Amino acid sequence: MSDIEFKDKFIGFVDILGFKELVDAAEAGMGMSLTQLLEILNDLGSLEDQAHFKKYGPTTCPESTYVQRDLNFRLTQISDCVVVSSEVSPAGLINLVSHCWGAGHKGDGTQGGRP
Repeated sequence: MSDIEFKDKFIGFVDILGFKELVDAAEAGMGMSLTQLLEILNDLGSLEDQAHFKKYGPTTCPESTYVQRDLNFRLTQISDCVVVSSEVSPAGLINLVSHCWGAGHKGDGTQGGRP
């Protein structure tokens, strides 16, 4: 028998459109540097983001209803995109949206990401 358990979850997907062209431009000395592009990739999310939810629970609207304190928050980064998931709850949804918004807007002058 398998120990796999399926759960309903909210899913978010963030992709950096035109990333290959950004890398090509950086290599040609135009636009953003490769260091800046790597920082953008880091902003998509990491295991530290998962650990943050495990340690602190929901950070956006922390009084919202949740099932698990860590919101069953998971992320997988593949190249220039990230897939994020959280439990189906009000806190799960708002924190997933907040993470995706922050991942897409860090460093562009808008407010995004976690305080």
